[in-house]
Amino acid sequence: MWRQSMVVWGLALCVVSIAPMVRAQNANGESPALKACLAKAETTASIIGCQNDEMAVLDRALNDVYKTALAGLPTDQKTKLRAAQRAWLNFRTRDCDVFYGKETGTIASIEAGTCMLTHTMRRVDDLKSLAERP
Repeated sequence: MWRQSMVVWGLALCVVSIAPMVRAQNANGESPALKACLAKAETTASIIGCQNDEMAVLDRALNDVYKTALAGLPTDQKTKLRAAQRAWLNFRTRDCDVFYGKETGTIASIEAGTCMLTHTMRRVDDLKSLAERP
């Protein structure tokens, strides 16, 4: 019983200390919706929920800007962008999977989510730059 209480208190302390860290990691590029969600998040599950909601928005933005960038390219460049996008998706997944492991605990999900958000925000910006080129 004592051990279970210590585990519960340890997890609670971890969640309370994680929320500000997640907020700080995203401070430069987070959306107002993510900021507001994280400000109310009090559990690991609620932080991950915020990240999932933001990821859905970013995925739509990524798809839209990818289609726009692709549409403005000649055929040979379209083939290169498709290959680059597939490689980037594979890289993002593998890079963020590094945060998972046997001993990492619940923080791993939050760190991996932050990694996915950060990579996706950067890729959206990169593709926007490509789409805006004459």
